[in-house]
Amino acid sequence: MKMHSLQKAKSGDDPEMPGDEGVRVHLDHHHLEQMKSGPLPHGHEVEFHGKGHVVESGTRENGDGEPQHHMVIVLHKGGLEHEPAPNNEQGGLRNEIKQNKTASEAKAKQREEDRVAKRGAAEAYGKE
Repeated sequence: MKMHSLQKAKSGDDPEMPGDEGVRVHLDHHHLEQMKSGPLPHGHEVEFHGKGHVVESGTRENGDGEPQHHMVIVLHKGGLEHEPAPNNEQGGLRNEIKQNKTASEAKAKQREEDRVAKRGAAEAYGKE
């Protein structure tokens, strides 16, 4: 199946009009469970394939009299493909917090050891 960009370019006529990031698909917990996928970190790239039915379709005219087509699709089946989450864990933010805490504690311990070593060196220097 050929993939097409679903992003809308910024309007050249109106610099204030933002571009469109694409079509949003909201997947609840039970959807992710059915697709055997867990939470992924924000920004993680995925590929989604789906099958469904058109439930609404039509054409309206915009303010300039140009035809604007629209369609609503209800997806009945879907699949999600992605690379493994970082560190092969899918804990997302929770794992990132743990890693940052561990690194922070290690840095604090190293600073304390350096401070004690400097104090000991200063005391030794002062006694000579």
